[in-house]
Amino acid sequence: MVGADDADAKAAVTAFLDEIGYDTVDAGPLAEGWRFQRDTAAYAGLYFGPGGRGGDAGEPVDAPTLKSRLAAARRYADTADTAAG
Repeated sequence: MVGADDADAKAAVTAFLDEIGYDTVDAGPLAEGWRFQRDTAAYAGLYFGPGGRGGDAGEPVDAPTLKSRLAAARRYADTADTAAG
C-alpha cells in the first residue's frame, strides 16, 4: 500500500515494490492516511485475521480485499458519532 501527495514519489515506490514482487494498492493522498491507522478496517489486524490466526508472520491480503477495507474504514469521530446516535 502506498499513500502520498507526490505523484512522482508514488510512482517510484510502486515501481520499486513491483520490481521486488509486491502488488501495490494506492491508498490515495496523505489526507486519507486515517483509512489505515490503528483500529480501522485496513490496519494490521487485517493481516492476522480474527484472534491473530495468521501467526507471527501474518498472511498476505489481496488487492481487492485491501481496497474494500480502505473503503470501509471509518474515522474515529465517525465511529463515535455512529455509536452515540
